[in-house]
Amino acid sequence: MDSDRYGSARASPSFVAYLFVAETVGSSGQSRLSYVDVPAHPQLAVYTVWDGPEQRLDRLAILNLANRNSSTSAADADAVAVNIDLSPYLVGGEAKVKRMTAPGMDSTDTQTATWAGQDYVNGTAVGIECVEETQNGLVRVAGSEAVLVFLHQSVESHLYAQ
Repeated sequence: MDSDRYGSARASPSFVAYLFVAETVGSSGQSRLSYVDVPAHPQLAVYTVWDGPEQRLDRLAILNLANRNSSTSAADADAVAVNIDLSPYLVGGEAKVKRMTAPGMDSTDTQTATWAGQDYVNGTAVGIECVEETQNGLVRVAGSEAVLVFLHQSVESHLYAQ
């Protein structure tokens, strides 16, 4: 709701995090999530998502919890980014990826916080959805960024799937 004190109604930059979580968990009612420890990269939080009647490994949610602010230099941002080799998990080649990103964790501009390339200033998707592919089984995750990897090339919305 618009107000004199806070201005026009809008979603906060953290709105895209809810979309990331909702699509990670999905709507099947059958998802099971497991945490995966990655000792070589303690700043990563990696979750496997087992889904469907056959409970196959369907998705990977990868969060790089290393701090990256809007003012972080390119060199410092590169130092906290992680390249992850997903090839052991891929079925039939490459995987699809949706990315949650912003200029930094301190960003307050809702237009620059995106889920799969779209921003949600008023809670409605703006822009063209961007679904990436892994490159030779690799995905790069910057600091303060998260990706959802679809291992079976299926990127239909797990949020709205029946």
